[in-house]
Amino acid sequence: MHLREVIKGLKDGTIIIKDGGHSCDSLLNRLESDLERIEKHIAEYKEMIKNGIEKDGNVTPQGMIDFYNINLEVKIGHYIHSVERQCSNCDSTMYVILVDENTICYIPSGKYWETANLSGKKYEYRAVEADCPQCEAAELVKSKKLTSHIDVPSGQLIFQNYFEKDELYDKKERYSRPSICSILGRNELMQELAEKNVGYGQMGNMSVTIYSNGKDEVLVGSSIESYLDNKAYYEKNPDKIDKQWKKEVKDAENFIRTIEEGKFKRLGEISLSVWRWMCMDKKLMEEHGEKVAGEYSKKYYSEHVPVKLKSGKYRIDHFFDFPKNGDYLYSRIKLIN
Repeated sequence: MHLREVIKGLKDGTIIIKDGGHSCDSLLNRLESDLERIEKHIAEYKEMIKNGIEKDGNVTPQGMIDFYNINLEVKIGHYIHSVERQCSNCDSTMYVILVDENTICYIPSGKYWETANLSGKKYEYRAVEADCPQCEAAELVKSKKLTSHIDVPSGQLIFQNYFEKDELYDKKERYSRPSICSILGRNELMQELAEKNVGYGQMGNMSVTIYSNGKDEVLVGSSIESYLDNKAYYEKNPDKIDKQWKKEVKDAENFIRTIEEGKFKRLGEISLSVWRWMCMDKKLMEEHGEKVAGEYSKKYYSEHVPVKLKSGKYRIDHFFDFPKNGDYLYSRIKLIN
């Protein structure tokens, strides 16, 4: 099958993608871009032949045309030559496989070659749908949250941007996978830190506000003040209201309701220069020799925010990585026993 036929099939729905829970950017856009690039190169080499040019560096124009034509050919069960995808859920490099005339599946490149070698066929191996595994992070994505548990023995929980002590972090090879750019990598780091009773939530280049009911629960969320400022703007400029703002209003009002019904109080804000929030019991911080960051101020962005709670084991639910959860409540830390 020609690459052009695959593109046509994706457009008209005669070819479907069974992604196995993997999350990659648009395959159709990538294939269209590759087709345009390959055909452009072929046209350039044909023009060289037409003009009597026999060599382009160490290669012949006809040799390059033959090479690019191979990339335009899509064989059933073989990965599409020009395309690799990166799954943002599990961080695997994916091959795109046309497993039959109507179905495309994704398979991690390592898994593809492992199966090919075990089959004894290697380069003649052709993948089928059953060879394409579910994404390792599929269940995490389905749950729409990352969860860990930490002990808070003294009842003094310190929130700050990050902790510095090397002993808190498992040593890994540089550029090891899964990275924290993926859901699976963030969950692995969350569990590793939780083993040392450190709470963690990966965020963006932003700030977070810490709210507490003063007893057994903490919320990490957005600033209500920023929403109220935006609301005042849109009330003065109703012609600027769009779908995104309507969604923000819904998310914000739900969050405000949660704060009011749970009697949460705003304790402070933290600027996340390292794109994460972390927390740990003050007593455990002292045991690790970890210092509390900077001076605390209720009025301005804080280096740290101290929270007084009941001592015990707390469950952390982190929602930020899953957009369907809304834009205001990022994490919840709650006493379980």
